Amino acid sequence: MKRALFLILMIPLQLWSMIWTVDQSGSGNWLHIQEAVDVAASGDTVLVFPGEYFENIDIVEKDLSLWSTYTSDPQPEIIEQTIIHGRPIDSAVMADGCDFIEINGFTIMNNYPDSSLVLSGISSVLPGGGIYLKSNCYTVLLENCIIKNCIATAGGGIASDVHYLWLSNLNIYDNRAIFGGGEGSILQVEIQILR
Repeated sequence: MKRALFLILMIPLQLWSMIWTVDQSGSGNWLHIQEAVDVAASGDTVLVFPGEYFENIDIVEKDLSLWSTYTSDPQPEIIEQTIIHGRPIDSAVMADGCDFIEINGFTIMNNYPDSSLVLSGISSVLPGGGIYLKSNCYTVLLENCIIKNCIATAGGGIASDVHYLWLSNLNIYDNRAIFGGGEGSILQVEIQILR
């Protein structure tokens, strides 16, 4: 019920917002996700087409929806083919100072699939190898994502200190943390699991 009410309240905001497309083939507005995030305003949507994006995404003081094309064409292979592959020294996706963030339809990792970086001792100095949601964020929706092959000091897959965190249809596995919480560290957060 809360989610339905929230979505109804978001509809008027979406009428005045922009959708920025990211497509490595060159047919979108941008080739890189971070470029679209940088130009987007609060309330906008960044729509990402399938591809492997070797970049770390920082969403700072903006309320955004970060979607893959899975949101309009719910085929499981789209999640597997839309990859945010961040550097292992940072969180693949980090949100800071946001009232609302939605991340939907991605595979997120910050380590090579064969774990060679773990074995060589290279690792993040931050919590949240896959996703790091800082405490000054309020509401975050994580839906239809795979978070794997991530490494961090804590919360290898996800580290969160947000007020409201909604989780739905997530696969979180094969993540590592140096000090604790290999799959995730969640601190001071109300978790709402959506079905």
